[in-house]
Amino acid sequence: MALERPWSSLVAASLTVLAIDQATKAIVRTLLAPGQLVEVAGPFSIAHVQNPGIAGGSLAGDAVGPALLATLAVFGVLVFIAHVGAARRLVLVGFGLLLGGGLGNLVDRVRLGSVTDFIGRDNSVFNLADVAIFAGTFVVLVSVVALLPQVRQRYQPRSGG
Repeated sequence: MALERPWSSLVAASLTVLAIDQATKAIVRTLLAPGQLVEVAGPFSIAHVQNPGIAGGSLAGDAVGPALLATLAVFGVLVFIAHVGAARRLVLVGFGLLLGGGLGNLVDRVRLGSVTDFIGRDNSVFNLADVAIFAGTFVVLVSVVALLPQVRQRYQPRSGG
C-alpha cells in the first residue's frame, strides 16, 4: 500500500533528517575523541560531546527519562497528525523535521545512553537533530498560525434556521 502524497512528505523529511543526523554523528564519533574541539572558522567549532541529558545537559545521568520523553513526543506527533489528517504539506514537513530529529536523538539514547553533540563550543553544543527539531517547531508554528483563519471558519457553529 503506497503512502498518500502528503504523508510521504512527512516520511521523506523524517528519514532524511534521521539519516543525515546519524551519519554526521558517526563521523564525529569516528574522527574526534570525546571532549576534542576543532576550530573551524571564527566562532564556529566542532566539538565531540556525549550529552547524557537534554537541553544542554539538564537531566544528565538519566538516559531513561529523556528517551521516554522523546518517545512520547514522537508518539504525540503521530497521533496528532492522524487525528487532524494530512492538512497541509508544509505542516507535515515541519512535523517530519520534528519526528526525524526526535528519532535521531532517541536512537543515540537507546544505542549509546547519551546523545552525540558536535556543533558549537563550551556549554552550547548541539547536533543536526536539534537543528531539525528547532526548524520543525518553527515551521509547524508558522503554518498553524497561517491556518487558524481556515480552522476557525471550518469549526464555527452554524446558525440554525
